[in-house]
Amino acid sequence: MSNFLNGTPAQSNPVPAARAYPYNPKLGEMLKDLCWNTVFPLAPAVAFDPDGVLEVKGTLMFPPLTLEPEQLKAFDFNATQYAKGHFFWTHTLARLPVDSIGVASFEVKADPQGKVQECWVNLREVRYRPESFKPDNQLRNRVTQLCEQLDLRQMPGFVGQPDGLSRGEALVEYMPWCGGPAPH
Repeated sequence: MSNFLNGTPAQSNPVPAARAYPYNPKLGEMLKDLCWNTVFPLAPAVAFDPDGVLEVKGTLMFPPLTLEPEQLKAFDFNATQYAKGHFFWTHTLARLPVDSIGVASFEVKADPQGKVQECWVNLREVRYRPESFKPDNQLRNRVTQLCEQLDLRQMPGFVGQPDGLSRGEALVEYMPWCGGPAPH
Protein backbone atom coordinates (compact mmCIF):
# COMPACT_ATOMS: atom_id res chain seq x y z
CA MET A 1 0.00 0.00 0.00
CA SER A 2 2.29 2.74 -1.27
CA ASN A 3 -0.19 5.14 -2.86
CA PHE A 4 2.05 5.02 -5.92
CA LEU A 5 0.71 4.37 -9.39
CA ASN A 6 1.65 0.98 -10.86
CA GLY A 7 -0.54 0.64 -13.96
CA THR A 8 -2.84 2.62 -16.24
CA PRO A 9 -4.66 0.42 -18.74
CA ALA A 10 -7.19 2.02 -21.10
CA GLN A 11 -9.75 0.03 -23.03
CA SER A 12 -13.16 0.29 -24.63
CA ASN A 13 -16.09 0.24 -22.26
CA PRO A 14 -18.15 -2.99 -22.43
CA VAL A 15 -21.36 -1.18 -21.40
CA PRO A 16 -23.59 -0.82 -24.50
CA ALA A 17 -24.62 2.78 -23.68
CA ALA A 18 -20.96 3.83 -23.65
CA ARG A 19 -20.43 2.55 -27.19
CA ALA A 20 -22.05 5.68 -28.64
CA TYR A 21 -18.49 6.98 -28.83
CA PRO A 22 -16.17 4.32 -30.28
CA TYR A 23 -12.88 3.55 -28.56
CA ASN A 24 -9.99 5.52 -29.98
CA PRO A 25 -6.60 3.81 -29.39
CA LYS A 26 -4.67 7.07 -29.80
CA LEU A 27 -6.86 8.75 -27.19
CA GLY A 28 -6.40 5.66 -24.97
CA GLU A 29 -2.61 6.13 -25.15
CA MET A 30 -2.97 9.82 -24.35
CA LEU A 31 -5.09 8.98 -21.30
CA LYS A 32 -2.52 6.45 -20.09
CA ASP A 33 0.20 9.08 -20.46
CA LEU A 34 -1.94 11.56 -18.57
CA CYS A 35 -2.43 9.11 -15.70
CA TRP A 36 1.31 8.37 -15.50
CA ASN A 37 1.93 12.10 -15.18
CA THR A 38 -0.71 12.94 -12.59
CA VAL A 39 -0.52 13.26 -8.82
CA PHE A 40 -3.62 11.66 -7.31
CA PRO A 41 -4.96 12.34 -3.81
CA LEU A 42 -3.84 9.95 -1.08
CA ALA A 43 -6.17 6.96 -0.78
CA PRO A 44 -7.14 5.82 2.74
CA ALA A 45 -5.80 2.47 3.97
CA VAL A 46 -9.30 0.96 4.11
CA ALA A 47 -9.65 1.39 0.33
CA PHE A 48 -6.88 -1.15 -0.43
CA ASP A 49 -7.44 -4.88 -0.83
CA PRO A 50 -5.50 -7.36 1.37
CA ASP A 51 -2.66 -7.42 -1.21
CA GLY A 52 -2.22 -3.65 -0.83
CA VAL A 53 -3.73 -2.83 -4.22
CA LEU A 54 -6.41 -0.27 -5.00
CA GLU A 55 -8.02 -0.48 -8.41
CA VAL A 56 -9.77 2.66 -9.59
CA LYS A 57 -11.93 2.54 -12.72
CA GLY A 58 -13.58 5.38 -14.50
CA THR A 59 -15.53 5.85 -17.69
CA LEU A 60 -14.56 8.77 -19.87
CA MET A 61 -16.58 9.80 -22.89
CA PHE A 62 -15.50 12.49 -25.31
CA PRO A 63 -18.39 13.75 -27.42
CA PRO A 64 -17.72 16.10 -30.33
CA LEU A 65 -16.73 19.46 -28.92
CA THR A 66 -17.33 22.95 -30.25
CA LEU A 67 -15.55 25.79 -28.47
CA GLU A 68 -16.37 29.48 -28.49
CA PRO A 69 -13.49 31.87 -29.36
CA GLU A 70 -12.82 32.73 -25.69
CA GLN A 71 -12.80 29.03 -24.79
CA LEU A 72 -10.36 28.33 -27.64
CA LYS A 73 -8.10 31.10 -26.37
CA ALA A 74 -8.10 29.62 -22.84
CA PHE A 75 -7.52 26.14 -24.26
CA ASP A 76 -4.53 27.37 -26.29
CA PHE A 77 -3.08 29.12 -23.22
CA ASN A 78 -3.48 25.97 -21.07
CA ALA A 79 -2.00 23.78 -23.80
CA THR A 80 1.04 26.07 -24.02
CA GLN A 81 1.48 26.05 -20.22
CA TYR A 82 1.30 22.24 -20.23
CA ALA A 83 3.84 22.06 -23.08
CA LYS A 84 6.24 24.36 -21.20
CA GLY A 85 5.96 22.19 -18.08
CA HIS A 86 6.56 19.08 -20.18
CA PHE A 87 9.65 20.72 -21.71
CA PHE A 88 11.14 21.41 -18.26
CA TRP A 89 10.18 17.91 -17.04
CA THR A 90 11.81 16.22 -20.04
CA HIS A 91 15.04 18.22 -19.83
CA THR A 92 15.49 18.24 -16.05
CA LEU A 93 13.55 16.08 -13.59
CA ALA A 94 13.03 13.16 -15.99
CA ARG A 95 16.81 12.68 -16.03
CA LEU A 96 17.07 12.38 -12.24
CA PRO A 97 15.94 9.84 -9.63
CA VAL A 98 12.87 11.16 -7.80
CA ASP A 99 11.61 9.61 -4.55
CA SER A 100 9.13 12.28 -3.53
CA ILE A 101 5.95 13.93 -4.75
CA GLY A 102 6.10 17.66 -5.30
CA VAL A 103 5.89 20.67 -7.55
CA ALA A 104 8.95 22.25 -9.14
CA SER A 105 8.59 25.88 -10.11
CA PHE A 106 11.02 27.27 -12.65
CA GLU A 107 11.82 30.94 -13.26
CA VAL A 108 14.34 31.59 -16.00
CA LYS A 109 16.04 34.46 -17.76
CA ALA A 110 17.45 33.80 -21.22
CA ASP A 111 19.36 35.85 -23.75
CA PRO A 112 17.79 36.65 -27.16
CA GLN A 113 19.15 33.36 -28.54
CA GLY A 114 17.35 31.34 -25.83
CA LYS A 115 20.43 30.45 -23.76
CA VAL A 116 19.50 30.40 -20.09
CA GLN A 117 21.39 33.05 -18.14
CA GLU A 118 19.73 32.45 -14.76
CA CYS A 119 17.44 29.75 -13.44
CA TRP A 120 15.66 29.60 -10.10
CA VAL A 121 14.06 26.33 -9.03
CA ASN A 122 11.85 25.86 -6.03
CA LEU A 123 10.53 22.49 -4.85
CA ARG A 124 7.39 22.41 -2.72
CA GLU A 125 4.63 20.06 -1.67
CA VAL A 126 1.54 19.30 -3.69
CA ARG A 127 -1.34 20.83 -1.74
CA TYR A 128 -3.30 17.54 -1.49
CA ARG A 129 -0.25 15.27 -0.90
CA PRO A 130 1.88 17.22 1.64
CA GLU A 131 2.88 14.03 3.49
CA SER A 132 4.50 12.70 0.30
CA PHE A 133 6.93 15.61 -0.14
CA LYS A 134 10.55 15.44 0.96
CA PRO A 135 12.63 18.63 0.89
CA ASP A 136 15.70 17.79 -1.19
CA ASN A 137 18.31 20.48 -1.75
CA GLN A 138 20.50 18.09 -3.72
CA LEU A 139 17.64 17.43 -6.19
CA ARG A 140 16.90 21.16 -6.43
CA ASN A 141 20.58 21.91 -7.14
CA ARG A 142 20.81 19.20 -9.82
CA VAL A 143 17.58 20.41 -11.47
CA THR A 144 18.93 23.98 -11.40
CA GLN A 145 22.18 22.86 -13.06
CA LEU A 146 20.25 21.10 -15.84
CA CYS A 147 17.97 24.12 -16.25
CA GLU A 148 20.98 26.42 -16.68
CA GLN A 149 22.06 24.34 -19.70
CA LEU A 150 18.75 24.66 -21.57
CA ASP A 151 18.17 26.23 -24.95
CA LEU A 152 14.75 27.81 -24.58
CA ARG A 153 14.33 28.15 -28.35
CA GLN A 154 13.20 24.52 -28.15
CA MET A 155 10.52 25.35 -25.55
CA PRO A 156 6.95 25.77 -26.83
CA GLY A 157 5.83 29.37 -26.59
CA PHE A 158 9.31 30.86 -26.22
CA VAL A 159 9.74 34.26 -27.83
CA GLY A 160 13.19 35.80 -27.60
CA GLN A 161 13.39 39.50 -26.79
CA PRO A 162 15.90 41.08 -29.18
CA ASP A 163 16.58 43.99 -26.85
CA GLY A 164 17.44 42.03 -23.73
CA LEU A 165 16.68 39.11 -21.46
CA SER A 166 13.58 36.99 -21.98
CA ARG A 167 11.78 35.67 -18.94
CA GLY A 168 9.88 32.44 -18.57
CA GLU A 169 8.28 30.31 -15.92
CA ALA A 170 6.76 26.88 -15.58
CA LEU A 171 5.32 24.54 -12.97
CA VAL A 172 6.02 20.81 -13.05
CA GLU A 173 4.46 18.18 -10.81
CA TYR A 174 6.89 15.35 -10.15
CA MET A 175 6.47 11.92 -8.65
CA PRO A 176 8.34 8.59 -8.71
CA TRP A 177 6.04 7.10 -11.37
CA CYS A 178 6.06 10.16 -13.63
CA GLY A 179 6.58 9.27 -17.26
CA GLY A 180 5.48 5.65 -16.94
CA PRO A 181 6.56 2.41 -15.39
CA ALA A 182 10.23 1.97 -14.58
CA PRO A 183 12.02 -0.41 -16.98
CA HIS A 184 12.66 -3.82 -15.47
